[in-house]
This record gives sequence, C-alpha cells and structure tokens, in this order.
Amino acid sequence: MARKTSVLVRLACIASVAGAIAAGSVPIAGAIPLPDGRGYEMVSASDKNGSDVMPDQSRVRVADDGSAVTYSSLAGFEDVIGGGIATEYMAVRQPAVGGQGWVTHGISPAQQALTFKAVVNGFETRYQQELAPDLTSGVVFAWRPLTDNPFVGNVVNLYLRQDLRTPGGGSYTLVSDCPL
Repeated sequence: MARKTSVLVRLACIASVAGAIAAGSVPIAGAIPLPDGRGYEMVSASDKNGSDVMPDQSRVRVADDGSAVTYSSLAGFEDVIGGGIATEYMAVRQPAVGGQGWVTHGISPAQQALTFKAVVNGFETRYQQELAPDLTSGVVFAWRPLTDNPFVGNVVNLYLRQDLRTPGGGSYTLVSDCPL
C-alpha cells in the first residue's frame, strides 16, 4: 500500500509542477526571453512527412536578426524539389500565417539521384559552410550541373544561389568554372 501511495504522491507533484509551468508561474530553467517579447516558436514545418529535423549543427544556420533558419531532414515535405541523402529547408518568419508565423520552403536544388559511389565519396548535394548573414545567399556543392555550362557535366561543382529566401527552384551561378 505504501508503494501505491508513493506513486500517487509523485504523480500529484509532477502534475502540479506541470500545471505551474503551463500557467507561467514557474520559469523554465535556461529560458531566456527574447527582446521583442516572443517566446519559443516552432520554426520547422509542423507536418514533416513522418520525419523530423536532423540534429546536425553543420546544417542549421540562423539569420543574424533571427528572421530565418535553415535545417535539414531525411524526408521531403512542403514544396521540396530536390534532395539527396538529406533535404535542406529554410523557414522564414512572416506575419502570423494561421497562427504560426513561420513559412518553410525547400532550398535543395533539383538533382539526379546519387550513385552508390557518389554517396561513398561524400558527393551529397548540400550548402557549404556559412551562408550570408541574412541567409539570402549561399554556395551549394552539386553532384550534377545546375547551369547549362557544357564543361561541367561530369564533375562536382560549386554554385552560388542568391535567392535562398524565395521559394522555388532558385537561380544558380557557377563559381567553380573550368579554366578552359
């Protein structure tokens, strides 16, 4: 009987703490209020096609002003038109849309499927290093051509995309052009 009472007491304590946190009367450890009064917000799309955001810090970037975030997932969702092993996305803070305030779009370029050899050699299409501080542009490492340059058809290349915040396929400029 004492064990049953102990379990009930613990459950009651958990319920009261959870209620206090939900009511806002108990601060959550580590919670830092934002200067504009916002609290924690869900940045990623709510429907991620049964997947989740990858916990890979090299694929998460935040605009200096906090108005945009990039992240990756192993599933395609929203308006995705390209991907590899993972697909990269951008969430941009907009005036409240359906109460959320963040709109997500895919930023991975359309590419043919990777071969096994390409996967083993690390040729996954993905954005390189840091993006522009406002996340409007970045350099993408691509397995297949993103422009019509005839000299880059069978090698990996780097391309600059300057419209990352704009949904859709994007426009790309080759930055690793063949010197011939």
